[in-house]
Amino acid sequence: MASTVPTTITLGEKGVTVAPTQQDIEAWLWESANILRGPVDPANLRDFVFPLLFLKRLSDTWDEEQAEAVAAFGAGVDDEVAADFHTFVIPDGCHWADVRRAAENHGVLLQQIMQKIEEANPTRLAQIFGNAPWADTNKMPAERLERLIDHFSQRDLRPSEVSNDLLGGGYEYLLKRFSDESATSAGQFFTPRAVVHLIVRILNPQPKDSVYDPTCGAGNRSALGSCCYPVNAGATRSDDVVVGGVVVVVGGSAPVNDNTNV
Repeated sequence: MASTVPTTITLGEKGVTVAPTQQDIEAWLWESANILRGPVDPANLRDFVFPLLFLKRLSDTWDEEQAEAVAAFGAGVDDEVAADFHTFVIPDGCHWADVRRAAENHGVLLQQIMQKIEEANPTRLAQIFGNAPWADTNKMPAERLERLIDHFSQRDLRPSEVSNDLLGGGYEYLLKRFSDESATSAGQFFTPRAVVHLIVRILNPQPKDSVYDPTCGAGNRSALGSCCYPVNAGATRSDDVVVGGVVVVVGGSAPVNDNTNV
């Protein structure tokens, strides 16, 4: 498996690592869209930005999980043993590091990598990368793609560095900005938090209740969690609400579904 690519770390005045804020993540993600302005139609920005974001998150998450396996069993940990630590399968040659090492033809390589990752995780990542024309230099100029890859390489997206809530908030922020620019409704892609709050207050879920949502989609953990908490103000960490068949700790401390961990 490919090794981790060194990433840029933001430092404070005394050299202490500074945790990114929601505003930091949003500004960084929006800059990725700005890199593509001009040759890429505003309506198609999401088709290129989100897949790269997902690939970077998957790769950094794999690295963090691999480090946990090494910490537990040593540097020579067997691949089969290490596999138990991984949420998703990253086939050989399909890590972000492999994209960074490529000298040219990044579009073709990305298309191949994304297809292989989807095939290796058919029940959890099917079609997650979409079908953007990565190899079409008329729609994605090589120079812009290289700049975009460099941009995403600047930030460490391991879950311990960028939480699911931070990244999810950035994802929603981009959806809204993209929708504003393309004159479409962001509600086509995710449920606004105000609507989620209203639904949860109407349902008034209690500890140990099961809430079935057949259209849960990305499973906005932060929205559902923050809604459940005030409804059950006296709840403890042992009080659970089940959404879509997966236990959600009241207060949003557990993932609603698998996609939340991406």
